[in-house]
Amino acid sequence: PSDAKPELDNFIDFKENNMKNKSDTRTMLLTASPLKLMISLSLPAIIGMVVVGLYNLMDGIYVGLLLTELSNLKKLKDKS
Repeated sequence: PSDAKPELDNFIDFKENNMKNKSDTRTMLLTASPLKLMISLSLPAIIGMVVVGLYNLMDGIYVGLLLTELSNLKKLKDKS
């Protein structure tokens, strides 16, 4: 029972901080300039899409090189 009090206090502090963060976000969305908001909210999405695109590009290059190598091995096997 004596251990429950600090846990409850920590939970209450967490909830209060969470509510404050939500309020700060709402205030930012309502008061900041639209251009600043557009940049700050879209930049993480743009970076994520670039990373996914680079991953797909590198995967395609790797598979293409692998298939080329397999094709060359098959041609050598057919010649002998």
